Amino acid sequence: MFKQEIDMDIAIQPPAEVQAGSTMYPPVVIRIPPRPPIQNDSSMPEIFQGYLQDDSGNVVEECGPYIASPQPVNTSTSRTSVIGGADSQYVVFPNIIVDAPGTYTFTVRCYDTTNGLQSWTILGAVHTKSFTVADCAVLENKPNETEQRLLEELKASGNFGL
Repeated sequence: MFKQEIDMDIAIQPPAEVQAGSTMYPPVVIRIPPRPPIQNDSSMPEIFQGYLQDDSGNVVEECGPYIASPQPVNTSTSRTSVIGGADSQYVVFPNIIVDAPGTYTFTVRCYDTTNGLQSWTILGAVHTKSFTVADCAVLENKPNETEQRLLEELKASGNFGL
């Protein structure tokens, strides 16, 4: 059975500048808005794969790919989600590290894995804004107030590796 395309957006963008070799903070967070259930859909859940691209559009093989699965915010341990409501799901990439200085984007694709590893189908993709990786110390990157509340909710939920 063909799955419908996934509507998704970036809830938290990467910081404008990251120090080479350090873990990106705040992490890239993808939001999947609520969607209607698909009847008779007994397939595996979608897989989200994130990867870095340099400023020429080339995939940076040394970094990733990063794999994650969508998770709901656990409303028993959290307030209603800051972005998107309680029924949204989130995909978090908490361990992005880039060693080489340069300008990059982070791309996330959603795949339907129903037919096995050899025939994944792309259901959607999003791209972050560009960010710079510097070979020197950079100012501490802090999430804005809305991003911080979302990160706190995701952390309290316990499913996101934060």
